[in-house]
Amino acid sequence: MTIYSNRRNGSVESRNFSQLLELGKKYYRNNEMYKCTEILKRGLYYDPTNPEVNYLLGVAYLVQENDQEAIKYLQGVSKNNPDYNGEVMMLLAICHKRQGNLPQALEAISKQV
Repeated sequence: MTIYSNRRNGSVESRNFSQLLELGKKYYRNNEMYKCTEILKRGLYYDPTNPEVNYLLGVAYLVQENDQEAIKYLQGVSKNNPDYNGEVMMLLAICHKRQGNLPQALEAISKQV
């Protein structure tokens, strides 16, 4: 894997992001959610609004029962990428229900299209 620096330039940035995304997805597939979140959070440096990264982070935090973090990332996906709304709203409803916030859970379900 490439050594990371704070420099952002074209192809290096793209390669670093792609490597982080692939490694994060590998950890996700292997159910290594802590490693997955650590790697994908590094990917946010390169592309903070990437829907795939934010979605995977949201699901990984949901699996870890860290609902506050899951909500943060899933709401970002929903806000910036309406194509993800169906599944994201269901996941948000699960987070809100687990937190005992039934009104927000019902609101999320009602937005599921």
